[in-house]
Amino acid sequence: MNAGILAQVRSPMPTPYGLLGSVTPVPSPGVSLHPEAVDWATRVVANGGSPVALPVLSAVSVFCHRVDAAALRPLLWRVNLLAGDSLASSLVPLFRSPTPFGTVQGNATDTAENFVSSDYVAASGLLGNGSNKRLLTGLPLNFSPARHLGAFIHTLGTTAFRTYIGAAGATLFDGLLSLQCDSPTTVWRMENTRTTAEGGSAGGTTSGVHSSGDFVLASSAGNNIFGNIVHSGMYRNTTRVGFPATASVAGAVSTGIAIFAYQLSAGTFAGHSNARIGGYSLGSHLLSDQCLAYAVIWDALLRALGRR
Repeated sequence: MNAGILAQVRSPMPTPYGLLGSVTPVPSPGVSLHPEAVDWATRVVANGGSPVALPVLSAVSVFCHRVDAAALRPLLWRVNLLAGDSLASSLVPLFRSPTPFGTVQGNATDTAENFVSSDYVAASGLLGNGSNKRLLTGLPLNFSPARHLGAFIHTLGTTAFRTYIGAAGATLFDGLLSLQCDSPTTVWRMENTRTTAEGGSAGGTTSGVHSSGDFVLASSAGNNIFGNIVHSGMYRNTTRVGFPATASVAGAVSTGIAIFAYQLSAGTFAGHSNARIGGYSLGSHLLSDQCLAYAVIWDALLRALGRR
């Protein structure tokens, strides 16, 4: 990384980092680059990508600052903006732990299976094929007892009942957690079923309508029915469109979460999507006001990247 850029993230006086109490310096928005954005750009080059253009790095830095300001950082386990100028760069997550610079949860970079360089376009994201292309995050399904899933769907897929993000146990309804489209493809929801040991009953959400260019996010309080009705939500951009049903906390299901499909514990995949996805978020449960704040932060990022 350019020494001039690195100098911008140094601070003579350490300041608290979000609500975590860390002494990692946090530069002021609009003055210097966020340390986690700089770290992401360094990892992009290490993964074979080109040096990140300053406008992109600045957009990612502002995203990080806004996440901190909204006190959301401890709730975000894995966030990949699918950004940069190549497939290699798009595989590098921005956040890989709920703690800045903490122990990596899941794969160091997303594992791309069957993608080719032309599948990625910087102005829109990564394109699936509906059959065998998927990203493997390595983050286990039981990373948190109550979870959120979010994704920017730049372009809807053309096949119904396909998965944007998901994983399950030995069978489809064994602790399945997924963000998916239904039929027609303009309908979406979170599927969150109980494990086989819990009876395997379905725990879907209200179905919402979405379209190309939407950021969709659903957050479930696990098996807390009151929490799901009052404090959870399904969001299409900044509009709440429903709430998740009571379902499993998936404590025993450790299958790695996939993008563009769902993965079963045996290492098989199903529900492949041919949508174009321009970023995703995996993390702990977000309250309704946090879902809304996060959607606003994503909107600003997507506009800065030219995706909206």
